[in-house]
Amino acid sequence: MSNIIWKSSAKVGCGLSIIAGIIAMIGLAVYFRPEQGAVLSMAVILLSAALFFGLAGGFTQTAQWSPKVLMFMCFVTAGVIIGGTVAGYYDLWFGGIETVMAILIAACACLKPVRMFITHVQEEV
Repeated sequence: MSNIIWKSSAKVGCGLSIIAGIIAMIGLAVYFRPEQGAVLSMAVILLSAALFFGLAGGFTQTAQWSPKVLMFMCFVTAGVIIGGTVAGYYDLWFGGIETVMAILIAACACLKPVRMFITHVQEEV
């Protein structure tokens, strides 16, 4: 029974990461500007999308990350988004939505079942 809880908690984190990556890609399409100066803002949005998709891979049982590295990457992703919002690369609402998603993913990574699932700890019967 607890193995189901481990898998579902990790699936929630993986699902949130994929949804946040898709939202970042949608934001990249919405805020696209064909100007030379807009390359940096589009690169920051694309970086956050890549980080979110990387986080999704971190919630699998065959991931190469430990739970501590997963938490570090959650906070790196949140830092990139918050920094991009403060610097003006993100729209305020878009940055807010992405920040909330990053915080939810970090909260999901803190769960004990997720850490146990990632480190392959099996409960003895």
